[in-house]
Amino acid sequence: MESELNEWMHKRLELVNKALKENLDRFLSTDYLKSKAKFDYDYNKEAIDKAIKEPAEYLISLGGKRLRCLLTIFSMEAFGVDSNRYIEFSIVPEVIHTATLIHDDIEDNSEKRRGAYAVHIKYGLPIALNLGDVMLFLPFFAILDSKKLDKDKKYKILDICLTEMVKLGIGQGMDIVWHNEVNTSISESEYIRMVVDKTGALTSIAMGIGGVIAGLSDSEISKLQDIGRYLGIIFQIQDDILNIQKSNVSNNKGILGEDISEGKITLILLRALSKLDKKEAERLKDILKIHTKDRALIDEALSYIYKTDAIDYAKSIQKSYLDKALALTDELIKDSYYNSIMKQLLYYSANRES
Repeated sequence: MESELNEWMHKRLELVNKALKENLDRFLSTDYLKSKAKFDYDYNKEAIDKAIKEPAEYLISLGGKRLRCLLTIFSMEAFGVDSNRYIEFSIVPEVIHTATLIHDDIEDNSEKRRGAYAVHIKYGLPIALNLGDVMLFLPFFAILDSKKLDKDKKYKILDICLTEMVKLGIGQGMDIVWHNEVNTSISESEYIRMVVDKTGALTSIAMGIGGVIAGLSDSEISKLQDIGRYLGIIFQIQDDILNIQKSNVSNNKGILGEDISEGKITLILLRALSKLDKKEAERLKDILKIHTKDRALIDEALSYIYKTDAIDYAKSIQKSYLDKALALTDELIKDSYYNSIMKQLLYYSANRES
């Protein structure tokens, strides 16, 4: 990663982490919850802490890139807004993202998240499911409570968030069905549509929030969101590559080739199946269908993928979306410093190793 991008990110990550903690403490305090209630009854702090606050703090403490927070901050700063004044809005896509991670780990039967136990493993399935639900909606308090935004901007942000969250659920749903059924008949176009919804939704939300706060036109906000969507595709393809290669991603998941174990349909897999001979393709499908955790079988499946050009092909598709995002960055972001930062973020997402 370029030193310029490193410096920009580092300065803002401290503020983001502080905002995450302060807002979590605030929104989950019994006084705050009581202020939102219609009846003057007490909340049980111990139960709230055990069921929500403690596991939420645990997951957030595991870190992460905070990419979505940074994208919201970037989308404000690139158009002249002081992000420090609106830092609380950067947590919105991050907390939603954190909620989806809880649900993802349950749906994928993943035991690890960022090298530590997933929430449903550490705290149990009922706590994890409930926490995921709560965290999907908790960050909206930051929008609704704000005295900094007028009603029009609040509506636009809520419209962006709710629209993209529905798309996120649809994309995740398609992904679940495909890997449960090991449906290898889907088209590349259908796969990209799923990724735009599943992964691009949150980066689209992040960019859109910043654009609304910056007072951009609807057309400009839409273009910003498109950059976010392209970034989501770039990020997901890189994630798929890192999953089947020795990397920090596969290490943190606890298994090299976890996508094989899940029977997950990826661009890489679709390409490999189209290039293998019939016997090898059928064998690869058979391994995917049993959702195995057997190391030898996973390695066998990976060997079939490695013998094709699937990874290089996926990188070429990723490059096509990188080029689209770079062109849109030049069209929309005229400030040379922030134009450079956005491009560095895009290149980083395409070449990251963790």
